[in-house]
Amino acid sequence: MSNILSLNKVSRSYSVREKVINVFSNLDIFIEKGEKVAIIGPSGSGKTSILNIAGLIERPNSGSVSINDYEVNWTLDKEISDLRKKNIGYVFQFNNLLSDFTILENIAFPLIINGISKNEALEKANEDLKLAKEAFEKANERAKRTKELLKEAEKQAEEADKFRAKMEEAKVEAQNAIDLMYDAEREAELARLEAASAKATLDAIEKTREVED
Repeated sequence: MSNILSLNKVSRSYSVREKVINVFSNLDIFIEKGEKVAIIGPSGSGKTSILNIAGLIERPNSGSVSINDYEVNWTLDKEISDLRKKNIGYVFQFNNLLSDFTILENIAFPLIINGISKNEALEKANEDLKLAKEAFEKANERAKRTKELLKEAEKQAEEADKFRAKMEEAKVEAQNAIDLMYDAEREAELARLEAASAKATLDAIEKTREVED
């Protein structure tokens, strides 16, 4: 399978106050169609530089970049611009809409740049906006449902804690009942022993009287 994006032996460095800072060297990245890739790393590790080079916004110091197996010629600005607008899209972390345009016009603007008529672009943008709204509403419903499920789970966990507490109390009460039963048995045994001792004493007294008579 061909690669939609290839960074081959790419290096990037910056000059700061006559000092060269090497961000990365001989970096290879090959991404196939349908593949999902995440770039992670600490602040200052070069994530933004990689994305800028992959998005044809920033030029590497060395190495090559290919889009759909076509190697980028960094000397041809018009070609780079065409490659970027036809093959690359960015989803920004924060709002990057053009403030002078409506949301619909912001969506239609890239289509118009690619040669689509204004009316057709606005019509397609309106369709995309409807799909986005539907997706948002579905996501919102899922979020509400998830919140309800979490509340129900918390309620069940609370009930389970109460049940466990009651079971613990029942175990303590059962142990107390067993202890009382043992105490009662010991008292009964003592009472039997005392009764037997008293009977033996009475029998001995009775025999003594018989002998004296």
